Amino acid sequence: MKKILQVYDMFTSYDGTTFVYALSYSLLLSLAPLAALLVVFFRWSPAGLESILTFAEQYIPEDLLSPFIDFFLNNSPVELIPLIFFIVVSLWVASRAIYSFLMISAHLDEVELPQWFMRGVSLVDFIVLLVILGLMVFVLQQFPFTGLLTQVAVLFFGFCIFYRLLSFRNYQWRAVAPGALFTTICMSLLGTFFFFVINHFTRYESIYGPLSSMVILFLSVYIIASIVYLGFCVNQVFVEKDMVQPLKHYVTAVKILEKIFPFTLLK
Repeated sequence: MKKILQVYDMFTSYDGTTFVYALSYSLLLSLAPLAALLVVFFRWSPAGLESILTFAEQYIPEDLLSPFIDFFLNNSPVELIPLIFFIVVSLWVASRAIYSFLMISAHLDEVELPQWFMRGVSLVDFIVLLVILGLMVFVLQQFPFTGLLTQVAVLFFGFCIFYRLLSFRNYQWRAVAPGALFTTICMSLLGTFFFFVINHFTRYESIYGPLSSMVILFLSVYIIASIVYLGFCVNQVFVEKDMVQPLKHYVTAVKILEKIFPFTLLK
């Protein structure tokens, strides 16, 4: 009970509340470039793209998502230089959500690293997550079983990797498992009941009219940001000291880069 209260205090603190709002904004900012990147990377696998869209439609109104995806499917760049520029810009913008987490993670882990370095780490981590997502979709397509159990297993595995990448220290798998399990359960329940509650117990359409989908999107993103950060808080409170080791190679990498690029921008 004491640790549960610590999780609550951490989540409802001034820094925690501010971070949830910042993460919500970053997720909203990342939504469009992330969707565009998924279309570009999964054009080779229509079934994989359809599976991802089916999952996303549990949290995002279909009337907002489908026209957006159709637009990129019909208008994605085909020439090499525009395609490279499009991918680079989309990766940079979409990785801001990871960067927001790394900022607070560095503070909690008491790790002092330059912001330019953390921005680069966020970009690398985001690319790694995209690659892992692609591998997971490929593996799932090789097996006939689908359903809620498969979704829960995939989400749990994905959030374990996600929370490990967010830290500048070496967290063991058992250290991130509690938060990943909590986030997985909450996300599964949210995906199952979110639109049921919206459709049966709210009056967004009658109040906001054509803007109701945007309001629902904002609400969904805020709830997702709260759940993801709450899982992060669970890991921070329930982790034991023997589960965490410092990652010295980050500091070494910064020193090497500052020697190679001795510019004021990197100081």
